[in-house]
Amino acid sequence: MRVAAGALLALSLGVSAASATDINAPLDTRPTIATEMHRGWEAVDKCDAASLPPVEYVGCVIDLQKVEDARLADSRAFDLGTELAEWANLDRKVEVDKTLPENRFAAAELPEALQWAAMSFGVVRHT
Repeated sequence: MRVAAGALLALSLGVSAASATDINAPLDTRPTIATEMHRGWEAVDKCDAASLPPVEYVGCVIDLQKVEDARLADSRAFDLGTELAEWANLDRKVEVDKTLPENRFAAAELPEALQWAAMSFGVVRHT
């Protein structure tokens, strides 16, 4: 008696043959809103890793968005992911700067970081 390879695979994985997935089915790799937002959030890591001052950090995020806008017909979900990450990272920068009042670099950066974090929140709120 011959048993189909898919059934053997399903049995070896502890799955019934009726619920086994077709391993020859094409993969669905179309982006979703969630995957594009996540991709945008992850792209901002490049700017965050550079430890830029707030105004240059925002410029870095805008540059990422411009590249995506040129590449895709609709990059709104990606842009929202970058805006959310920008706001979260700037807000974190403000909180860290507040805990370092004796650090002259943090103290000098705090007013600018507060301003950019507030503007970033406004962008996210109206997106």
